[in-house]
Amino acid sequence: MAAVAGDFLAGGTIPIPFFPDNIRRVVELLPFGSMQNVPLLIFSGTLYGADMWRALALQVFWVVVLILVGRIWIARAIKRVVSQGG
Repeated sequence: MAAVAGDFLAGGTIPIPFFPDNIRRVVELLPFGSMQNVPLLIFSGTLYGADMWRALALQVFWVVVLILVGRIWIARAIKRVVSQGG
């Protein structure tokens, strides 16, 4: 279910520009919107100038957030690891 939801929210099933306005605005702010939608819009020439740089900055923001969350999550998980034997 997570893979299907991720693919749908990334615009893999229905392109994000075809979503209703309220849903589109939310999905564009999530990391899913940056995965497929932003590169496609830049490549097609729909997204350019200041809007392109804002979208790329949002991608960098999500990369940093997800890396930090992942490191915190792994650090907590490693504390619970039990090694048998030495």
